[in-house]
Amino acid sequence: MSEAYGSSSHAGSAKTSGKSKTGKSSGSRFPPLNFEEPGYDVTQSGTHIIPQEFRNMIVWRVYVEFLKLPLDSSSITVQNAAKNHVTIKVDFTSVYDGKYKGVRINMQPNYEIGSSGPEGGPTYKPGQLLVKPVIYWEKSLSAARAVEIQFAEGKSLDWLLFVLCSNKLHGFHFVDLQNKYYGCRDFVTQAVYQFYLAKYTTGEIIDTKPVSPGLAQGVDHVFAALGYRYLAHPLGFPQVCLIDKGYFPEYERVESSFMPYH
Repeated sequence: MSEAYGSSSHAGSAKTSGKSKTGKSSGSRFPPLNFEEPGYDVTQSGTHIIPQEFRNMIVWRVYVEFLKLPLDSSSITVQNAAKNHVTIKVDFTSVYDGKYKGVRINMQPNYEIGSSGPEGGPTYKPGQLLVKPVIYWEKSLSAARAVEIQFAEGKSLDWLLFVLCSNKLHGFHFVDLQNKYYGCRDFVTQAVYQFYLAKYTTGEIIDTKPVSPGLAQGVDHVFAALGYRYLAHPLGFPQVCLIDKGYFPEYERVESSFMPYH
């Protein structure tokens, strides 16, 4: 796996030339974005695969999204028993090339690589850190629950990716339990914690959708919210679900009392 990532000279200092938060394009020169449907594979290729001009886009809002799984043909009981896939959604202050308004930062299993582990012990499947440009602001339609977290102004996408990759979070592995892969909330917990250590988020939840039903009583920061799964029926209803641990080959997981791990 490549350990290349964006230069720290761009971390948090890049500026775009457009008008902020207006929906207008952020400049006149936009290298084309060439990516497959899942997004740019940062684990395999490093952040340099993403055009620098796109990485220079400035972050406006950051969400943690708990996605519904594609189980529409299954019974409500089966749908509600599934754990959400959890991602980070970023909105930009302006629009790239008149089209792209943000990205989804998504750690998902790499299905082209088999699972491995010590004999008699747990097995793990390598993940892929995918960065997918998106053409919409705010909550994804596929989210059962989205929480917007407080985030400092003026940070670039390049900065977010630098924090993730410099800490080797992009090398995450999912735990393989009978060909089902768990650990996305582990990755997101550690990712947001690194943003927290850098003092660019408190983790405070400043908005959530759907409004009704709301979050569980007393849940006011993202780490607590990550200790739940959110149902498809009724949409967004919280149920306690402690965080499954994956495996970080080159990063030492931080565990604290405010992180609801198994």
